[in-house]
Amino acid sequence: MIRSMTLSDVDDVLAIELSVQAYPWTRGNFVDALNSGYLAYVDEAAGELRGFSVLMPGVDEAELLNIGVAASHQRKGLGREMLAAMQDEAAQRRLFRVFLEVRASNLAAIALYCRAGFSEVGLRRGYYGHGSEDALVMACDIPSPLTPDGTTSQSTKPASVQVAGYLPQVGEGDESVEGINSSSLPQAGERLGEREYG
Repeated sequence: MIRSMTLSDVDDVLAIELSVQAYPWTRGNFVDALNSGYLAYVDEAAGELRGFSVLMPGVDEAELLNIGVAASHQRKGLGREMLAAMQDEAAQRRLFRVFLEVRASNLAAIALYCRAGFSEVGLRRGYYGHGSEDALVMACDIPSPLTPDGTTSQSTKPASVQVAGYLPQVGEGDESVEGINSSSLPQAGERLGEREYG
């Protein structure tokens, strides 16, 4: 079951983060995300947290800041389910696009994102590992939710991305998401991220 993350979940979320991320967030990063009103969720089954995600909403766009699945629950489709839940949440909030970043070598994550409707919109050279690896910037247009008569309540806006000034990111595996995150938590209203796929 995917539900909203609470402060009482942070220690369990951090344990997953530390086990799957190359450059993990701190406990304070998760607390700050919750306090900033970011859309943070966990997947829980039988009292065990299996995964988490953090989405930063903007005025009409969002950035997936962090997503991770516990090692014992990877390759079971959970990452895909959590990603779909984030896209649904963006649609309900009238956010017309979701951005993310992923390491160029993370072919499984790239394939997952492409299946979920993301496409490459830019390249940040030398973004990961102190300049050793490029980051792909990917984006997905989010359709507006349907009104009761079956029509969309608002039209999707055209794509217009200024990659040089935008630092999004995210990463996840084929049928799982090991983890991707931003190494420094953006402030409300900023578009800042530096995700790593663990």
